[in-house]
Amino acid sequence: MSMDSTFDNENTSNDSIPEPVAEPVVKQAPEVTGDQSPDSHFDDANIMNLNTPGTKFEKNSPSEKTKKPDPKVLAEVFKQSFEEEKVKSKTSQSQYLYYLIVFVIIIVGLLFIRQLSLQRQIDEIKTNLAVTVVPIQGEGTITPSITQSMKTIKPEEFQEVSGEVDLSVEVESITRIAVKIFDDNGVELGGFIKNDIALVNNKALVNEVIDITKSPSVSVGYLVIYPADDDINSPISKTVSLKFSRSTVAEKINVIGPVKNQLVNNTDLDFVGELKGFKNNKIGVRLVDTEGKVIIESQLQGLSDNTSQDYVKFDQTVEIGTLSGTAETGIVEFYDISDTTKTSLLNIPVRLR
Repeated sequence: MSMDSTFDNENTSNDSIPEPVAEPVVKQAPEVTGDQSPDSHFDDANIMNLNTPGTKFEKNSPSEKTKKPDPKVLAEVFKQSFEEEKVKSKTSQSQYLYYLIVFVIIIVGLLFIRQLSLQRQIDEIKTNLAVTVVPIQGEGTITPSITQSMKTIKPEEFQEVSGEVDLSVEVESITRIAVKIFDDNGVELGGFIKNDIALVNNKALVNEVIDITKSPSVSVGYLVIYPADDDINSPISKTVSLKFSRSTVAEKINVIGPVKNQLVNNTDLDFVGELKGFKNNKIGVRLVDTEGKVIIESQLQGLSDNTSQDYVKFDQTVEIGTLSGTAETGIVEFYDISDTTKTSLLNIPVRLR
């Protein structure tokens, strides 16, 4: 038969073994491991189904919509933020106000101190100028007047003086001055008043000698100068401290009063001092003028009757009576009463009348 021969001829002509029929290969899906992500699963699925009709992958999950904020929540957040900013603003304002108040207080304090300083300077200038305005009675105009002032030149502070004190003082707008001398026990020793001081350009220099007419009770004192038309406590009065001269014999007599050249013009004379080593603590004294006349003679008794190796004070007043004669000077003599010759141990010159 022709069909068989054809078949036979084909096999014979090729002299080969017929090829086996290929079966379709089914690709197995790879095993899913724990490390593979969902995206890799998605890719593998696409590869497996590329040629499969109707199996094209489609995204069916709708896209997630953005959620709209709640207006109430926004209002609350805005309100809370506003309150916080308000508190911060108040705190900042309070701090600013505090610093402002401190700054104002410091400025006011500095201005107050400055004002006090300026006022003090003005007062000092006014005092130095010492200008006052005095109205003229009966007229509508006023004229300036210089306040009174004084400046002491002599005696100097703590200067030693005797019975005559040299005074030199500059005055301004003063035509009368008064001077008094005191010891530190307040005993007035002398003084004078100077009238009709001639002013040149409202100023003058006064030079005078003041007499000490009473014995001092202590060896220190002071001098006071003041306007005679005012009192001794005048605000422009001047005070000068003084030392009174002493008369001594070493280890025997120390006389505080009378002082050298003291003016004896009273009816008595004060003797003040101390003695040592005399019998019964007594010493003789006499006042003799330059004509040789004995005006007084007496004995001074120490305040202790017992003989002592230390000084013993004496303070005694001797009556003089009325001075007679023409002599203007004299000598106060001290002597030992146990000496029959009455040899003078200490002489103090004085002025009479």
